[in-house]
Amino acid sequence: MSKAKRHWWGYFATACLMLQWNAMVSTADADDVPSLRQLSTLRGTDQKISEHLQDQLDEKNTTLVVQRLELEATSLDAFIESVSAFISILWFPNFYETSLTIPSVLQAISIMQATRLTSLSVSPNASLQELAVHGCNYRSILRTVGALSQLHTLNVQSCAIVFLNFELFAKTYQLRKVNLAYNQIQMISPPTGKADNLSIEILYLDNNPLQYVDFNSLRQLQRLTTLSIRECNLQRLYSSAPVTLHALGSIEAIQNNLTLFDLLLLDAPSLKTLLLSKNRIHKQPWDLTKYTQLQVLDLDYNRLTTFDLAGLAGLNQLQSLYVSFNQLETFTASRKVRLPSLKTLALISNSLRRLPTYDRWYLPAISFITLVNNLFTAVPLLYSKRWPTVTLRMTNNPLACSSLQQYVEQILYQQKLIVDLVKCGNGTMTRSELLKRNCCVRKD
Repeated sequence: MSKAKRHWWGYFATACLMLQWNAMVSTADADDVPSLRQLSTLRGTDQKISEHLQDQLDEKNTTLVVQRLELEATSLDAFIESVSAFISILWFPNFYETSLTIPSVLQAISIMQATRLTSLSVSPNASLQELAVHGCNYRSILRTVGALSQLHTLNVQSCAIVFLNFELFAKTYQLRKVNLAYNQIQMISPPTGKADNLSIEILYLDNNPLQYVDFNSLRQLQRLTTLSIRECNLQRLYSSAPVTLHALGSIEAIQNNLTLFDLLLLDAPSLKTLLLSKNRIHKQPWDLTKYTQLQVLDLDYNRLTTFDLAGLAGLNQLQSLYVSFNQLETFTASRKVRLPSLKTLALISNSLRRLPTYDRWYLPAISFITLVNNLFTAVPLLYSKRWPTVTLRMTNNPLACSSLQQYVEQILYQQKLIVDLVKCGNGTMTRSELLKRNCCVRKD
């Protein structure tokens, strides 16, 4: 019988090997509709129960639900070794044991709520490809991973890991994705040259107490495409020495305490997404122009008071710029700037009253601008003179009635200019909330 894509879900009810077990087993054909079989209680040795469970399987997708399982005169490791002969994926929603040995033939194992786990060992020649451990107090768990040469996905969350040393992954040649969120990582050890060009492509370090990230400590990750460092209390993001990360395409540093952003010494020629929202950045970063492939720049929810588009000159691939929920009083261009791919410009909830240098903006692809919740009393001239077909959202601005009459077509029919609207007797009323004034705009 084929072993492909067989899945088990279960968890320990007590520490004396009494199990409450939910298991799903499936074969390779994902199009088959799984059948459901329920078993109330199974008792016996690991061999006896394993043989019984295997007899319940057929060549179609099968879901087995075992309400209660009691192992007699055997250990958990022996039972897992026995069922791994016909099961490839094993999952424990709750795990109460202190130790676990990964058998040589299991493909994936997930251990949730493993608060008592203090020992994890690996059988020789283990072929495990995916490992997930959540909610443990096993700080040195990453040292076990080095023996898993076939591992490609590692997910260890909330396990009290304090230090991250990438040299522990020197022999995990297939490792692509690493998620170490919700640990206690305070520092990433600098490289020593013992492990170069690691295989890791995606790295999640969210919700760790990292006060800074030095890209020089990531120089071993030459295949890294995505770095996520959300909610880490970061105060500094920089590189202490020149470093090139050729594959890096996304940096996600949302919701930290960054005040400055210094990537002068980081060369990331493939960077496409830079997410820096919900920080304390008060000065516009001017070292971004070298990232010529950048497509998305998110600076929402920061403390910027001014922004100069000239600081983005040369970003010909930039498609979306978000500078909403800041303290902007000026949004300008100190010189002519060309952003040929920019489609979306979001400046929501600032203190902008006008856009005085719009004639210096060359944005041939622009299709959507939002100025919601600012202090404009008139529709910016850039709308009528430069981009009359652009969708411009200006709700919750103190717009004067006289400034809207010339845009009747765009407001009422094209719906390209979006302002506060309510119905009135024989036209459409635009309401300026901040000035508490009402006016009717109608087609003559």
